[in-house]
Amino acid sequence: MGIIKKGNPILEKPCEYVKGAGYKTKLNKFLIRSVPLREKGVGIAANQVGLTDRICTIKLNNGRWITMLNPTIILINLNNNGTIESTEGCLSIGEKEYTVERYTEIIVEFYDMNFQPQTLDLYGQEAIIAQHEIDHLDGILISDKVMV
Repeated sequence: MGIIKKGNPILEKPCEYVKGAGYKTKLNKFLIRSVPLREKGVGIAANQVGLTDRICTIKLNNGRWITMLNPTIILINLNNNGTIESTEGCLSIGEKEYTVERYTEIIVEFYDMNFQPQTLDLYGQEAIIAQHEIDHLDGILISDKVMV
């Protein structure tokens, strides 16, 4: 299975929160579908691989991938650095790039792969990637957020 492309309704619907019971099955399905696609980008959301669960993975600056279940941005603009215009591509859209507004600093709450609660402070490119993937989980594509 490859990446789901724009026009497929699964990309337009918010993903469902993962419950503790059965999370391993949902996580394993996501990993089986997403890990082979990692070399194509810096983040993948579950709905991009045909799943409706609120799971995504992002590549950190150190090259490590982190998988997040039920990620939620709980704080933005930590040091009043504001927003930037980010030019982004998307595996679900193809070659076209879009300019969108992103926060440069965020805090994300999520469950890790052992379903343990975590909090992560993200800055710069990592924050941008996380916002992009969390938008996917909310049913939002970058083409929906284009700056005018």
